[in-house]
Amino acid sequence: MFRNCWLPALLVWCVVILVATLFPANHLSHISDFNLYPGADLLAHFVLFLLFGILGTGTLIYRYNIREKNLILLYVLVSGIIFAGITELLQLLLPVNRDASFDDLLADFAGVISGSLLVLALNVKK
Repeated sequence: MFRNCWLPALLVWCVVILVATLFPANHLSHISDFNLYPGADLLAHFVLFLLFGILGTGTLIYRYNIREKNLILLYVLVSGIIFAGITELLQLLLPVNRDASFDDLLADFAGVISGSLLVLALNVKK
């Protein structure tokens, strides 16, 4: 029933990630109150890319019927790290008053792998 929803959901989520990571920092001053502890931004990166991993894996399994777990993991991890790298590179190059960070990239990668492994673990066929 929901087979055709995975890809559009993934694409919409990619737009959400782009907006969240490229929104000009000077417009985020009121949101800085939510930085309750050091590293809260890393948690935000982790959660954004956790959902990317979930939706990417679900898209490959349910939309494209790919069942080889290693292949799914490879596709999702490579696409996720490339996408995360592009967002960090754009933060560096665009005049959005944002800083590229290797720590953000690591949090993104951890989110992608966690989301993908979660879906693969829940999709175990008996």
